[in-house]
Amino acid sequence: MLRHRLGEKVFFWSVVETIKWTPMFILFFGGISFHLSAALLCHFFSIKMEWTATAKEVEKQGFRVGLDKIFRDFKWMYMFCIPVIGGMIYLGTTAPRGWTITDFAAVVPLANQIGCHALLPFALGLV
Repeated sequence: MLRHRLGEKVFFWSVVETIKWTPMFILFFGGISFHLSAALLCHFFSIKMEWTATAKEVEKQGFRVGLDKIFRDFKWMYMFCIPVIGGMIYLGTTAPRGWTITDFAAVVPLANQIGCHALLPFALGLV
């Protein structure tokens, strides 16, 4: 709407551009919460933490090398996500009566967060 009001684009093309970028925004902002929480907790408990920035040197490339790098760099995130996925499956299917969680409003947000966290390294092109 802002680009339309500024006269940069026709309203229809502004909407099309917004629709085009929406999946990437959902994936990025949905998958960043674990990393921000880890950074805040490290700061709170005075744990030294370093962010890995963009690579400044040429490295060996390839799909297998990229997968190894993703699982090495994001191992703590995946080790957190796997039990959460298992808990979601348990509470949705085999939990005792009264403990099952099958409500759409409870399952979909957590599933979205887990899915975004799992796909974020691949979507950002870290492979």
